[in-house]
Amino acid sequence: MDEQLKQYIEVVKENSKTMNGPDYEGREQDLLRQKEDLEKYEHGLKMKSRSSESFDKLVDATIGFANNDLSQTELDEIYKQSIK
Repeated sequence: MDEQLKQYIEVVKENSKTMNGPDYEGREQDLLRQKEDLEKYEHGLKMKSRSSESFDKLVDATIGFANNDLSQTELDEIYKQSIK
């Protein structure tokens, strides 16, 4: 699996935990940092994608994988199809 995709998955998982978890001191700062990280990884993946539709499909698949709705094999296949 691509290193950039692995890092993106980790940020997606972390962001989901933060958004769905209890409120705590510094939560807003964590969400802001995660948003910036997500945008950075998404920009890189978008540049590698065949089209905006491929990119959207990859983002959806990554979120599905992070939420255990998609297997790594399925994500890998979508990644291969989406990247130039």
